[in-house]
Formats: sequence, C-alpha cells, structure tokens
Amino acid sequence: MRRNRERGVALIMAMTLILIMSIMAVSLTFISRGETLSSFNYRLMSQARDAAEAGVNRASNHLMYTYSVPGTAGGDPTTAYDLTVSPITSGGNPVILSSNGGVTANYPVSAVSSAFDSAAHGSVAAGTTTINYGTSAKLLFMRELDSLPSYLSTGGNNTVQTWEITSTGTVAGFQPATVTVVAKLERHIVPVFAYAAFATYPGCDALDFGGGGNTNSYSSVVADTNPATMYSGLGGNVGTNGGLSTVGATTNIGGSLSTPRLGVGNCTSSTITALDGSLATVDGGLVQLPTAISYPTPTIPAPGTVDLSSNGACPAGLPGCGSVAADPVVDTVTILGAAGLMLDPSACVDDITYCDNSPGGPDGWINLRNITMTGNKDLYLKPGIYNINSIEELGGTVLHVVPTAASSTDAVTINVTGNGFADNQDPIKLTGGGISNPGTGGFPPNASKLQIGYAGTAGVKIAGSAAGAALVYAPNASASITGGSNFYGSIIAKTIRDFGGAAIHYDRRLETTVLKAGPYTMDSFNWKKF
Repeated sequence: MRRNRERGVALIMAMTLILIMSIMAVSLTFISRGETLSSFNYRLMSQARDAAEAGVNRASNHLMYTYSVPGTAGGDPTTAYDLTVSPITSGGNPVILSSNGGVTANYPVSAVSSAFDSAAHGSVAAGTTTINYGTSAKLLFMRELDSLPSYLSTGGNNTVQTWEITSTGTVAGFQPATVTVVAKLERHIVPVFAYAAFATYPGCDALDFGGGGNTNSYSSVVADTNPATMYSGLGGNVGTNGGLSTVGATTNIGGSLSTPRLGVGNCTSSTITALDGSLATVDGGLVQLPTAISYPTPTIPAPGTVDLSSNGACPAGLPGCGSVAADPVVDTVTILGAAGLMLDPSACVDDITYCDNSPGGPDGWINLRNITMTGNKDLYLKPGIYNINSIEELGGTVLHVVPTAASSTDAVTINVTGNGFADNQDPIKLTGGGISNPGTGGFPPNASKLQIGYAGTAGVKIAGSAAGAALVYAPNASASITGGSNFYGSIIAKTIRDFGGAAIHYDRRLETTVLKAGPYTMDSFNWKKF
C-alpha cells in the first residue's frame, strides 16, 4: 500500500528540477542580455563623450592659437561689445561662436565666425560607427588691458576673455547616443612686475646680492613717506629661473624666493641650488616654481637719428624741447634739480624727423638717438614715449620724471634699442645722480611712472637714490644697481647684481597695475548624457 502511494514522486521531482533549471536558464539569458546591452550602452556613451571632449579640445585650441581676439587695433575693436554684462553682448545679443547646427552663431565679425565653424566640428570613424561632434562657445567676460607698456603692447594680445564651451558628441546608428560636455576656458590677468627683482638666467648667481642689499615693499597708493611706517617687512619677493647667491654683509629678502631650483648650499654648474651662501635670510621662505618663467623679448621701436645732450641746446626742430633753469616750476609743481633740458612728447605730432615716423599714426612719441646727460645739466621728461638708442648720465646729472598727480596713469616710457653696444657695455647707464621720480601730495614714489624697456643683451646700470623709482624690463640683459641708496619698483633682467648695499623697495601697486594676459586654463568641466 505505501509503495503504491509513492509512485510518480520521481517524475514530479524531475519536472520540478527541470522547471527550476529552465527558470535559471531564462534568468541567465536575461542577465546576459542586460549585461550585453549595458556594455553596449556604456560603449556608446563613452564614444559620444570622447567625441564631445574632442570638440572641446578643438574649440579650445582654436581660441588659444588661431582666433584673433578683439582689440583697439584692427577692425574688431572692443568698443563694439558691451563689456559691462555677462555674457558679453554685441548689438544686444550674447556673443556666440558656433559649429553646432542647434546653436545660432552671433559674432560681429563674419570671418571669425566662419573660421570657428570650420575648426570646431567634425566626425570620426570608430569601426563601423561614425562619431560626430559640434561645438559652440559663449563669451562670458572680456577686458582689454590698457595699462600694458608700449614695449609689450601688441594689439589684441592685451585682451583677456573667458569662454563657456559647449560640445555635443553623437553616435549614429539604430541606437544613437548623445553626450554634452561644458567647459570654461579662461585667460587670467597677471601683473607684469610681480617681483621686486626677477632674473631669467637659469644658472648660479642669477641673483647676486652683496654688501647688505635687501628687499621689502611699500604701497604708492597710501600717503606715507615716513620710512619708519611706510615699508613692510614682507612683499619684497624675488624670483629667478636659477639661484640666488650672497656675499659680504648679510642680505635680507623681505619676502619669498621663487625658483624652480631646490636646496640651500654650494651652487655649481652641475648642481644648481636655490640659495647659495649663508649670508642671507629669506623671510618668506623658498617657493618652488613648477617650471621656469619666460618673459617675452620686448618689441622696441627704431630710435631717431639725432643725438641729444642735456648740456647743449635743443636740436633744431625738436617739438616740445626747451631749456629750464634750476628748480623749474611745472604745472605749479616745483622740481628740485639743476638747469638743463625738458622734453614733452605731447607736442610731437606727425613730424618725420623726431616723432612717430608714421604720418597719421599715434602722437606723443619722441625719437632720438643717443642721450647724454653731462655738465651738471639735468634732463626733465614729461609723460610720453621716448624711442632712443642709449642714455647715459655723467657726473652728478639727474634724470627727472616731471611729477603728475598720484592718481594719474601718465607715464614716461623709454624704449632703448642699444644698437652698436657690446655685452660688456651699457646702453642704459643712469649712475650719475640717478633717477628722480618722487611721489606727489604726500605719496611715496610711484614706480610705474617711469618704465624702461630694452630687448638687447648688453648692460643696464642704475644708481639708487632717494626717489629712484622705475620699472626696468630687460629680460636678456645684465642689470646692476649701484650705490648704497634706494631703488623703488621692480627689475626684470637676465641677471641682477646688487653689490652696493642698495635696498630694493617693491611697489605693491604693481600687483594690480601694469597687467598682461596670462596663460589659458580650463577652470571647470562637466558633462551630461541624453
């Protein structure tokens, strides 16, 4: 009886096992199919994102290296844009470059728009799949840096911009994929003169201090001429692509030392250390630069063909030149100094011999050859641009910058070519009575009111003085500060030597003035799929 009741159990168990295995097989089939589809979708999404990123890179490369930015010069002035809003507008509409059919371009220069359209879209074959991308760029910010010195000014290169780049990558086929990548491309604004002294030479003794030379900082925007309170023990940063060496009396760097080099100790050609010598204190410590800093060679206009001596008369026909007695009064300001000559570039208008040498071109330029200050006759310079071959002080003569209001941006800019000068000579030699560039109205000296640019490899020598304020831009030259007095401002040269115990006082105003367009950076990056 019991055996009869158990008949058919094996069949039921077998069918149950078959059912379970069938369910498992179907489940595995669905899981395998899901994994396959997921892998396929991931591949499509990755391909679409790669395409979108390729569009971002193509657009970025075009904007950084091919695109002509607006500027004062040329047919695309910044005045055609509203710079007070973000995004930037032109004709009331956001400024957009586009190679994406879904985004309408709106750029005031059609050639620029066409060039972007050609450069920022494309397609790539990936096996049997075609990957496409199209890109647009919206202008978020733009500013033209009008404070850049003439020797570094090259039209649109003075303009900084921020672009929002949107790139869409698509994969065609029976199951298409779309990914959009959004990135922000920004060109930062950086000061030209960020250090009290910077030496571009990558070897030992690029910066060479002795005799107790030191650095600190002050601000020419603060009315204070009391040495006890105007100077800060920090802010007098120095930098070099090589090393700093010190000898003699202790040198105090009232700031940091920035260099790609490492270590403190004996500097040799095979082992270049950041700091060589025990006679130095660096209050701000060592800052390792990620790479050497490159300063572009300045563009110096050709000089004139007529020499000038402060001990003589004005050359015939030179506009804005006149003799002055000792302690002249200019614009109600008394300038303490000896008798000599005064030059005013604002009087120089389209004169072939002495002025801009391009009729119809910019005014406010004086072109001379070699300037010699001698015979206890000083030279007084009003704001403007002076294109010369060389300048030299003899005896106790002084180069005076005629004062303007402390808030004024007017500057004396001296562009020196140095033709015919060997490396052991000095086309810039202001070592007599030095420079007089005093502050006005209770303000300390504003170094940006005297700017000297030189592209050559010879020497630059400047004597410190009570009001010796200047900016020296000579990245290929050997510069030295002589005497034991003060130098206010900043020096950029191949090598810098301070062996007279002179103090270099960095003007912190330079951190926000005399600005240039810095490197491009990708400041943000995000993406989304559809």
